[in-house]
Amino acid sequence: MRPDRPSVPSLIAIVLVLLSVSGGCIDDTGDPTRALPDPTIAAAPGGVTPVPSDALVRFVPPAPGGWRFLAPPSGMTIDEDGAPLVTVTASYVPVTAPNGTAAGDADLMIQDTGGQPIGLAKLMGLLEGASPSASGLTETRVRGHRAYEIRDERSRSLYLVVADRFIVYLTVTDAGPADYDAFVAALDLDGLTRLR
Repeated sequence: MRPDRPSVPSLIAIVLVLLSVSGGCIDDTGDPTRALPDPTIAAAPGGVTPVPSDALVRFVPPAPGGWRFLAPPSGMTIDEDGAPLVTVTASYVPVTAPNGTAAGDADLMIQDTGGQPIGLAKLMGLLEGASPSASGLTETRVRGHRAYEIRDERSRSLYLVVADRFIVYLTVTDAGPADYDAFVAALDLDGLTRLR
């Protein structure tokens, strides 16, 4: 790795912090069944109109065997630098962790960037410029979609791009390879490709 370039984990941490403090929240819900009327969503110049967050919530997969949701999936729409960004998140824990306190968890984030370089798309741009050997970073394809995988001794993370606008981030911590594979297999990437 070049000395003037931050490490991949540092880049990821920076981007995720920026995402968590982005202002302009338009809508936030903990109820995945609630329709979110969002007439304020409009395409940014050069992009397409993102789908409402309730449309993305439907792509949060059910918990695989041995896992459960820590809380219901939630969605929100934010304005990032004048461009709308729709995000849904979900957290999972093993069923053996009644209060979510045992080892092992999984986090999922799906974003509709509208084809703009915002949100997790910024992170994808940083990963594209990172050294392939840096911190377990591997460029790959998942069912035909461009992706990056990052592994360390405790976790395995996946960042993938669907239809040049949806970014899927999945990280599974303190769990086995079969658990990670089950989460990846549960992602409906074909459905996301067709979502407009």
